[in-house]
Amino acid sequence: MTVEIQIPRLGWNMEQGVFLGWLKNEGDLVRAGEPLFTLEGDKAAQEIEALETGVLRLASKGPKEGETVLVGAVIGRLETTAAPTTQEHPVTFHPLALPAASPSQRWKARQVGIDSSPLQPSQPGERIPVAVLTKTVSTQPVRETGHPVGRPAVTPRARRAAKQLGIDPYSLPGSGANGRVRERDVLPTGKETPPPGVEYFPLSPVRKTIAQRLSQSLQSTVPVTLTMKVDATALVALRENLKAQGTAPSYNDILLRICARVLPGFPPLNARWENDRLAVFKEAHIGLAVDTDYGLVVPVVSNAGGLSLGQISERTRELIAKARNRSLKGNETSGGTFTLTSLGSFGIDAFTPIINWPETAILGVGRIVLQPAVVAGQIVAQHQLTLSLTFDHRAVDGAYAARFLQALAAAEPE
Repeated sequence: MTVEIQIPRLGWNMEQGVFLGWLKNEGDLVRAGEPLFTLEGDKAAQEIEALETGVLRLASKGPKEGETVLVGAVIGRLETTAAPTTQEHPVTFHPLALPAASPSQRWKARQVGIDSSPLQPSQPGERIPVAVLTKTVSTQPVRETGHPVGRPAVTPRARRAAKQLGIDPYSLPGSGANGRVRERDVLPTGKETPPPGVEYFPLSPVRKTIAQRLSQSLQSTVPVTLTMKVDATALVALRENLKAQGTAPSYNDILLRICARVLPGFPPLNARWENDRLAVFKEAHIGLAVDTDYGLVVPVVSNAGGLSLGQISERTRELIAKARNRSLKGNETSGGTFTLTSLGSFGIDAFTPIINWPETAILGVGRIVLQPAVVAGQIVAQHQLTLSLTFDHRAVDGAYAARFLQALAAAEPE
């Protein structure tokens, strides 16, 4: 018996990913649960495990490292009986292979104006590849314009982009479900030859996700940023004391711990938007923005309020390492209720961080710098830190957010 190896869906909205390479070789005996290949999804790369035990057979003309593959594509198989492969049954890479015709596929067929009867299986239980749907579309009657009868399988954004570029979108191959033409299918056609001195670089799945989510944040929130300089003397003293004892939590670790203690007193800032209402959490699940070679990633420290400073420090080190070597799991990047981001190591004091939608607030951390300050009527050298809080004005008012910043400034690090 053989088991197909398919590209899995790593997120609800994932349609394709980047194949980063096999972790096993042709002919290897792979046991269920062992890492089989690496796949980059919308957020990070993950090692995909084998679902069954068997001998690995790679697909002919299978995906190469760095190649984009669609969810559901068959890239190999496992021979669970360990029988040798015969030439009569080679593995073929199906880059466009999607689930067989289902009620939803037949509905989509009606949307593009084709007869759904060709999509019916010829035998009970037989699965119908998308190629059948594609072939059916190509054989349907067309209007005088050459467009298929019925609703065009072209997204509105693709039609708009095609009109601006003077391109017929119906003449383009589509990368969407069932060959639907998307905006990205149109744009490269109109810009195949860049101007002199210009080179085009496609966005990685992670970069596309970052762009999509940041745009969604600005479109879905009413962001306001407040900045405050705070006395960081106690913060610096605590870290120096811990370093002398052999432990060295980062300033971000200490601030994350402070946020976890203060947030429960400000429920609308420890929340997420869900269907035009706020879901307020009793526990603080704080995301930490991590700069990686492939883009910004935000792993989440779950139940941060129940962790000691040492536990937080250990957890953030683990998450940062995973983020940078692309091994974060899905549950390690989801469920955040508040986010902490720092540019202090780059010499930045204040900035305007963008809310990590669907959360309601994000705290930006600047550098710690020694500044003259007046204390008890005397000018002294004081370590100061600038905090930048961006909040969604739909969730809270400015005075409420200001009180949260005051509470952070007044909290004793521990």
